[in-house]
Amino acid sequence: PNADADRLGVMGHSYGAWVSFAWTANIDSPVRALITLDSGFEYDSLPEAPELLQLHMKRNQRNIRAATLRVASTDRHPHFEYLDPFLKYVPRYEASITSLTHNDYLTHGAIRPDLIPEKWLDARKDRRTSYDRLAEVIWNFLDASLQQRPEAREFLSRCVERSASDNRLNLQFKAAAPVPPTQRQMAQYLRQH
Repeated sequence: PNADADRLGVMGHSYGAWVSFAWTANIDSPVRALITLDSGFEYDSLPEAPELLQLHMKRNQRNIRAATLRVASTDRHPHFEYLDPFLKYVPRYEASITSLTHNDYLTHGAIRPDLIPEKWLDARKDRRTSYDRLAEVIWNFLDASLQQRPEAREFLSRCVERSASDNRLNLQFKAAAPVPPTQRQMAQYLRQH
């Protein structure tokens, strides 16, 4: 009851990211910020996804209107462009990060070296440092997208600028393409002109 329906964000990991994509692609989806963590779409194209999800995404290809932050592991050589046709009308950030494997994006993955150090070695704290860095980027993405905070946008811009020299996090930004006019808008334009 206390949620602001105009500022809804969703975040999903792995299959949860697929569900988040599907919800965001629904007609009139209330989602305004979408974060996906190691969804798998960065390594395999959509045809590798379940058939039902493929059909839903193709049918609703132009519906996504939420700013996006997609995150994948640098070691797996992500290809964020696989989903560009579905996200071209929204501003999007693409982050590749080192030292995180698939389950390290979750809290238990980040803290397991502290819980069971003999099994999950992380003597240099690379995993935890990457996890904390990613949490900071996510926080600022949500503030920039949902709260429209200028300082959060500036933080993300600095991260994009530093990406060339940052050996832990590479953050790229792609601006939204203009949305094509609807048939109704086109008809009104033709009547007016």
